[in-house]
Amino acid sequence: MVMAITGNNAPTDHGAARNTANKDIEAGAARSMVS
Repeated sequence: MVMAITGNNAPTDHGAARNTANKDIEAGAARSMVS
């Protein structure tokens, strides 16, 4: 579900920043699932 909102498809200058933020979100979600 988190992967569906990656910034890779966003045709904006903020795509890179959003992609970085989403990586952090995915990492947090992974930690939550493991915990």
